[in-house]
Amino acid sequence: MEKTEVKQNEASSTSIAGLVLGICSVVLCWVPFVHFVLVVLGIVFSSIAMSRKEKYGIAGLTLSIVSYVPFVLYMIFVFSYAFTY
Repeated sequence: MEKTEVKQNEASSTSIAGLVLGICSVVLCWVPFVHFVLVVLGIVFSSIAMSRKEKYGIAGLTLSIVSYVPFVLYMIFVFSYAFTY
């Protein structure tokens, strides 16, 4: 069997998985436990893709990290509302 090599800047399943997990973490940032799992997996897969210099690795990593902004804002809103009554 022939072994196929991934060329530099070519998308692979690892980089696509990191990108999809990053997008899902942005969309589901209001679900605390699910968001945490998606972010951790997105960062892991995107970091692996970036170390292999694959396409979409930086995009997945950026989305995973940036998804913390709406998550933190949502948690501030939820806790401030919960403790006002």
